[in-house]
Amino acid sequence: MKLFVDDLRPPPPGWRLARTVEEARRCLDAEPVEEVSLDYFIGNGEGGTFLPVARYIAGLAPERRPKRVRLHTASDAGAARLAAVLEGVVEIERI
Repeated sequence: MKLFVDDLRPPPPGWRLARTVEEARRCLDAEPVEEVSLDYFIGNGEGGTFLPVARYIAGLAPERRPKRVRLHTASDAGAARLAAVLEGVVEIERI
């Protein structure tokens, strides 16, 4: 499965969508995820960030981690924070 984590944007074709941190965690636990595309800010009025998802990925057993995480956030600072958590754990791509 490919998992797109974003509270506002639609997922690309063939990607499963998670709109919340909890929904992303459930997807990561439910079945193997080969790739994650991750936003930073949660802009749906609740505030916060998806940084807890990056931390969750980093804490997964190596065989359960996605091979690659794409950072699709518009925030350079947010991308840097996500990358700092994931560096050395998974392949990171900034798009």
